[in-house]
Amino acid sequence: MKVAIVEDEEQSQELLKGYLAKYGKIHNLIFNVVVFKNGLDLVSEYSADYDLIFMDIVMSFMDGIETAKVLRKLDKNVSLVFVTNMAKFAIKGYEVDAAGFLVKPFTYTEFALKMDKIIARMTKRESDAFCIKLDIGLAKVYISDIIYVRVEGRNVSLHTFNGDMVMRKPMKDVEKLLENHKFVRCDNSYLVNLAFVTSIGKTSAIVAGEEVPVSRAKRKKFMDALTLYLGKVF
Repeated sequence: MKVAIVEDEEQSQELLKGYLAKYGKIHNLIFNVVVFKNGLDLVSEYSADYDLIFMDIVMSFMDGIETAKVLRKLDKNVSLVFVTNMAKFAIKGYEVDAAGFLVKPFTYTEFALKMDKIIARMTKRESDAFCIKLDIGLAKVYISDIIYVRVEGRNVSLHTFNGDMVMRKPMKDVEKLLENHKFVRCDNSYLVNLAFVTSIGKTSAIVAGEEVPVSRAKRKKFMDALTLYLGKVF
């Protein structure tokens, strides 16, 4: 796992590195740790291949909350843990989808409990992914990030929060791949993630702010599936 520590206090840097080493030894995990002294250094040379980031909140140049807001524009998936001596900032963490807080001073036991939750969350997310072949190589796609799938000739386009990706398979194959993940056809050319449907009109639906067609032939099945999904959620 690639881990970033964004912390300007050397003592705190060493503490986190030591705790990671201990946790890795106990749980048979290897951590590749990179240290940044402030948030500006992190975002100015950021590459979206980190699994986990520990970040102080009170730092020079750019504080942790502002850094996290920039970070989320670059990487929506990385797990982020704030390390701070100010618990009052906890509410701010929800704005940037933080995985949690560690309030200084914290023990190894507190650190390990937080890591257990993060690893479990990451493991579950990895089971919600598959790889597709692109012209530039393999890309990992998280099913929960797919908003809808659209037919494009003999292929399909996966419309995600991280952009569109063409999958060189027919729609029926992709529909089978996603059949247990709350995806339903609303039209011959569209397969929609029910989690992002916000409204339905006579001939269309709004999905994550975009209008997609709902055909007469697919409307009843689509409505039934959405009603069933909403019943489970609420």
